[in-house]
Amino acid sequence: MAAKFSVKSLDHLVLTVRSIPKTVSFYTTHLGMRHETFYSPMNRAVQRHALLFGTQKINLHEAGKEFEPKAQNIMPGSADLCFLSDEPVERVLEAFQTAKIEVLEGAKVVERTGAVGKIRSVYVRDPDGNLIDRNANKQRQEHAAVEHIEEQGPGKPRGPASIFDHLSDETQRIQEKRLVRKLDMTLMPTIWVLYLFNYLDRNNIACVSPIPLLESFMPTRMLMAGFYSQAKLNRFEKDLSLHGEQYNTAISILNVGYMLMQLPSNMILTRVRPSFYIPFWVGVWSCLSAATAGTHNYAGLIAIRFFLGTAESPFFPGVFYLLSCWYTKKELALRTAILYSGLVLATAFSGLLAAAVFSGLDGALGLAGWRWLFIIEGAASFVAAIVSCFLIPDFPHSQAGTTASGWLFDEAEKKLAHERILRDQVSNQESDHSLWFGLKSALSDYRVFVFALMLCSNHTAYGFNNFYPSIVKGLNLGSTTVTLLCTAPPYLVGAAAAFFVAWSSDRHCERGFHIGGSMAVAIVGFTISVSVLQTPVRYASSFLYISGCFAANSMVYSWAASAVSQTPEKRACATAIINLIGQLGNIWSPYFFQPQEAPRYTLAMVLMIAFSGVSILTCVVMKWTLQRENRKLQARLCEQAFSRSDLLRRHEKRAHNHHSPRVRRGEGDLRLHGDGSPLGISIGQPCDATTTEQMDVSFGWSDYVSTSQQMTAFWQLGDPDRSLDLQDLVLPGDYDQLLNFDPDPVPLEIQQNHLSLQVAGPSLLSRPGSPPILEVPTDGAHSPDSHWFLGDRHRITEERWLSMQTDVSQAGVYKLPSHPTLSQFIRRYFGSFHRHQPFLHPPTWSPSTAKTALILAVCANGAVYSLEPDIAVELHKAAVACMQRDEKKGLWTLQTLMLVAAFAAWSGSSDDLAFALQCYGEMTMAVRREWSQMQEEQEGFSCWERWLERECLKRITFCVFTLMNLITVAYDIPASVQLEGRFGIPCTESQWDAKSEEEWIHLQQNSPTIEWQSAAAVMDQLLNEALPVPQQVSIFGCHVVISSLVQRIILFRKAGLSSKGPLYVAEEQRILRGLRRWQLMWESAPRAALSPNSPYGPMLFNSTALLRLAYVRLVADYSCIRSQFSWGNTTPAIEKTLRSMELPLQNHQSARAALHACLALKIPATLGFKLVARTSFWVWSVQHAICYFECALLLTKWLERMALEPTGLSDEELGVIDLVQQVTSWPHSGRSAENLRAMAVAVLRTWGQLLDTKNTTVWGLIPKLAHLLNLHADNLHRA
Repeated sequence: MAAKFSVKSLDHLVLTVRSIPKTVSFYTTHLGMRHETFYSPMNRAVQRHALLFGTQKINLHEAGKEFEPKAQNIMPGSADLCFLSDEPVERVLEAFQTAKIEVLEGAKVVERTGAVGKIRSVYVRDPDGNLIDRNANKQRQEHAAVEHIEEQGPGKPRGPASIFDHLSDETQRIQEKRLVRKLDMTLMPTIWVLYLFNYLDRNNIACVSPIPLLESFMPTRMLMAGFYSQAKLNRFEKDLSLHGEQYNTAISILNVGYMLMQLPSNMILTRVRPSFYIPFWVGVWSCLSAATAGTHNYAGLIAIRFFLGTAESPFFPGVFYLLSCWYTKKELALRTAILYSGLVLATAFSGLLAAAVFSGLDGALGLAGWRWLFIIEGAASFVAAIVSCFLIPDFPHSQAGTTASGWLFDEAEKKLAHERILRDQVSNQESDHSLWFGLKSALSDYRVFVFALMLCSNHTAYGFNNFYPSIVKGLNLGSTTVTLLCTAPPYLVGAAAAFFVAWSSDRHCERGFHIGGSMAVAIVGFTISVSVLQTPVRYASSFLYISGCFAANSMVYSWAASAVSQTPEKRACATAIINLIGQLGNIWSPYFFQPQEAPRYTLAMVLMIAFSGVSILTCVVMKWTLQRENRKLQARLCEQAFSRSDLLRRHEKRAHNHHSPRVRRGEGDLRLHGDGSPLGISIGQPCDATTTEQMDVSFGWSDYVSTSQQMTAFWQLGDPDRSLDLQDLVLPGDYDQLLNFDPDPVPLEIQQNHLSLQVAGPSLLSRPGSPPILEVPTDGAHSPDSHWFLGDRHRITEERWLSMQTDVSQAGVYKLPSHPTLSQFIRRYFGSFHRHQPFLHPPTWSPSTAKTALILAVCANGAVYSLEPDIAVELHKAAVACMQRDEKKGLWTLQTLMLVAAFAAWSGSSDDLAFALQCYGEMTMAVRREWSQMQEEQEGFSCWERWLERECLKRITFCVFTLMNLITVAYDIPASVQLEGRFGIPCTESQWDAKSEEEWIHLQQNSPTIEWQSAAAVMDQLLNEALPVPQQVSIFGCHVVISSLVQRIILFRKAGLSSKGPLYVAEEQRILRGLRRWQLMWESAPRAALSPNSPYGPMLFNSTALLRLAYVRLVADYSCIRSQFSWGNTTPAIEKTLRSMELPLQNHQSARAALHACLALKIPATLGFKLVARTSFWVWSVQHAICYFECALLLTKWLERMALEPTGLSDEELGVIDLVQQVTSWPHSGRSAENLRAMAVAVLRTWGQLLDTKNTTVWGLIPKLAHLLNLHADNLHRA
């Protein structure tokens, strides 16, 4: 009896578990489910949990707390769940093994039967012991192999996780080399042989045209190589009754059919299997070529030739498209040149082959020799077509069959080939995978027609090829045999030249100059040939124009593929259009060679020169156009035409190759995961290398473009030259702030009083050049939290705390500290971290309106300064998790990223540093995005809210800049942000602290008018002594400028310029001038008082720390030691580096730097180590430790230098030594070598004591620096 009612679908399942948090963590992390909380309709106070995937839901019950009604025999671990996935099960298996989850059934993939057919499964158990079957439908996976894969556009997540995510760099290179080698041994020889037969079958008619061998040269219609006796060759035209221009027409008509079929054929090729499609057309043209032997009149010959062209047209563009699907752009030019060598060899030896056939088979079975030539070459091509069915592979993503794709390449190799081509492509638009869409895209791209004109000009200039035997015969080199032999060498040299030029083009990733240069060589050869009469010179000139034309032809296709490869359909259509229009040159070029002008063909040679010039012109136009569009694209992505990151990227390998593996692989190379979900990071906990390499910090932001996509996108607009080194780089003329040196620098006159040893006084800067002096407080130091903490406005209410608890629980975190505790962390944040990085606006910022992720990030940093490291780590994790769930737009995104990046950067872990650098990549993109939406800078604003929005964006931009500069100093990592002219200097502190619009308006009306200045303009004023020193610059603005000066010094030293060259000296003097003038500017800044009681004291301390570092870096660069401990080098290696560091020179500059280092030590010595480093750590930021670490090394090394010649010290040097003795309270006053070395050890011990803060350490990086100083002190003491 049939059921009255039937079940339609499953609504949800209920799973009883021991621990909901552990279960949620397992299912969300390893199975990609989503966690959701909801409230029971029966009791709104009871919160429940569920797991979501697709349209399905699993409700979770905690054992012992189940909801009624419930099943009778429930217990954790009794479920058997089978989940379907679109990802290959092999990848699932590898992911489980990487996560160290036990895989059942022998830790391998097993075959099973599912609801809809065969499945392949991987079995594991969840935390309760439930059996989890993660599988994929077998038929569905096989079908997916023949589906297209969408191109990835900006911000568009990739599909399944890339195979490269699981390979190390070395393994990836080895596998790619193995794949390319296999392609070179199978695909390339096969298509080379087919192309050779293609050219032979297309042009064998030329081998049967008559060449007069009389002493006086009669008109010739020879169109290809091959010279035979007049009696035998004349039979072709005689048998077919050809006369006049009929022979030339028979040659040209092939190109008409060739043109008509190319575009439809390439459109079809994207939808069929090339392993069958290409051999099919090879077989067709073989039959048509053999059928030429059966023609008896002109009409039959024309018909056969037309259809022969139609049948041959799919081959070359189709083969080139197939090559572009297996080889990357960098590999393509050389392979195209190899393919062209088939044409070269066919041209060189076709005459000899024809001669052999004519001499041996003429008259056999009653057939003329020329008929046997067509039959033999057609039959050979047909055999090659059959063999090629098993050697030509399909597209890498196609389903394997009986072709080479099936028996020659395994699934891993095909996947590797497909994904490396995807990485090499440059799609910045989505493809709808329609043939007509591809045709429309190709027709609407002007670059396609420029390349078509370039190829047409090349083919026209190559028109001499059909008449080269006649040209050689005109040189009267000897007999027919000698003439035949003399046609081959120029083509062999041309093949070698094509190989070399293509190799150079691939190596340097450049096409335009190589094509244009080759055609220039051809012009030289044409010019010599037409202007001289000497036989050896004319023959030698043929080597030039043959080599030039052959070398250029092969690269036009590869250049076009680099510029118009957004989608497979567009690439196929564009290739066909370019080749189609290019064939026009083959149609009209035979008519340039008039019989009456043989054998010199003066008019034809002049036309060859003209078309070669057109080809060069198109190269210049295309290269200029692509460079211009590249600049526009980079301007849209980077908001600037040239950035500091570009320069650093180009010389990065030279400066950092030996110790910065993560940076060497690419700045901010963010790889997206297949499911769009990021891997978690455990701050403060070790994580394996695989997890670090696969870490995704993009948070699934579809609105942002990763750096790797930006860099790849430049390939779309032509091949940029990535081989430039710093010394070869020509910078834009207006880029003065980077490395543009004064041609005639103003000499510096540094007087002795500029290095006054004054250590007290009412003025910050008593005279130019003297270091800023600390104002020692008289009333003690305390954390001035109350200055920015606004009571109720910054407190978290209970209602807001509950909503935050809901947010973090949905993100997988279940416990938050109480709301009074969080409020206290916020208070400490504004009294500590905010004083060093003031990008939040305290009067308007409130937890009630801020995003949960931003509040948690603020609390995490506040917890650090509250000496609650464990709570800080958990809050940081919660902030990152909440950011992944929220919409990633707006200023809050930048602010949150800034806080989580700073938290990770100073933890002291290399894994956390990698996380911070990746966050920094996201920050730079977000900054550019936000500024792109902002209107141009103005002098003033009448609306407070609008002014505040811009000032907040400006300040977070400068904080990103200063943070990256500090990371550059701390870890010796290249920076990639510069000061831009359109960013105004930060406003004064009084305006920033305005608590209301009325107060802000009052300040605007009653404060002196300050002319709007950009940060870059202030920098230029400081460096140019002819300009006045900027006045009334804010304290934060001064800090930004000194940070930029330090960055300039770092780049200046990393540039590798000779220390003896004029450029080095000029730039050094210019920077010194800027430092002195910066001190004068700083003295005029409002509220400039070096006192811990001042709300702006920490910012001023930071600025002085950077000033000390600037003077030190001008004398010595100890960044090598930073890079070693940053990337986890061993202690022996660090000890060796410390011992091998060079001593500074004994000169005035070194003494000045030592003085600054000593004054840096005097500040904490005056206030007391406990006060600054422990009790008042909110003043003593990580920036001081980072900057003063090098001050300690420099002062130590300088004392060691003084110990080498203690009797010849200057008064300046003796004064610095006396100050060191005073600061360190050194009991011995002698100036012997032993005493100076002992004083050097004391300096290291003093700094080590200051930085080694034991249990009160705020940031994990500081004890590492202390350890290095103590380590160096021990080594120096033993020595």
